[in-house]
Amino acid sequence: MYNYVTENTFDAYLMNIIVTKQRFISQLMSGNATARSCEDVDEAVLNYSEMQALATGDERIKEKIELDGDVARLRLLESEHYNAQYRLDDTIANCQKWIHNYTVSIDAAKRDIEFAAVHQPNEDDFRVEIGGKVFTERKPAGEALQKAAIKFMAEASQTSHKPIGTFCGFELAIEKFHNGFNVSAGISLRKELTYNADMDISGDIGNVTRLENLFSKGLERKLNSMSDKLARMQTDLTEAAAAKGKPFEHAAELAEKSARLDQLNRELEVGKAEDVIMNDDDEQEQSAPVKSEEIVKSAPKPKR
Repeated sequence: MYNYVTENTFDAYLMNIIVTKQRFISQLMSGNATARSCEDVDEAVLNYSEMQALATGDERIKEKIELDGDVARLRLLESEHYNAQYRLDDTIANCQKWIHNYTVSIDAAKRDIEFAAVHQPNEDDFRVEIGGKVFTERKPAGEALQKAAIKFMAEASQTSHKPIGTFCGFELAIEKFHNGFNVSAGISLRKELTYNADMDISGDIGNVTRLENLFSKGLERKLNSMSDKLARMQTDLTEAAAAKGKPFEHAAELAEKSARLDQLNRELEVGKAEDVIMNDDDEQEQSAPVKSEEIVKSAPKPKR
């Protein structure tokens, strides 16, 4: 497909519109939804820009068109840079808050793990208290756990946590987990922190196995998860603090091109003004003889 433009015509403006359209179309069609800002680096945009320049006869117009695009792009990048600097304040404050929270929770989890190690039962020494009754057999305990869960899930209460007994010194409770329009049941153990696990409301002894696994592995698993999150928050804080206060990396280029663009705008405006003055002078020169001739013709003849 060929594109034709006519030199020294309105095609330059029309091609400028196409450049703008093609720039945003290319951004959308790239499929890169993670970028916060895009640049006009598409090959088709560059081809349209070349055609736009060919439609102008003055080399200064060509330079001005290129500088208009460069300065607009750099100013957008500058705006994004300063917006990112403002967002860094929120990022730093948020990281500091979560680092404090994770540090406190990790210390609490370590104390819970130490408590659990002291109260760790033998494999054959099963004991759980549900609804004020102590169970030493897993099958009856699973049935009691199932009944408590069914009863709690049938209640219309807005409460999502209901204590039903104790297990190895930890509070044992039934949980309602809300996932959109779906509500599922779970079990939890609580000392200083709360540790959750899903449960099968249609089963019995299987939930006892989940409870024992939660006690033996869930505490350590939650500690490791919080430690990983703490490490990521510390990394994010370090990176945000390092980026805070950095100058705009294209500041010198923007200043140079803005100054040149201002100079071109002044030159082109002066050229337009001179053209207007010259046109006015030409009109006056052309109209002057006509006016003098009319005056001569209309003058009355002297009387003798």
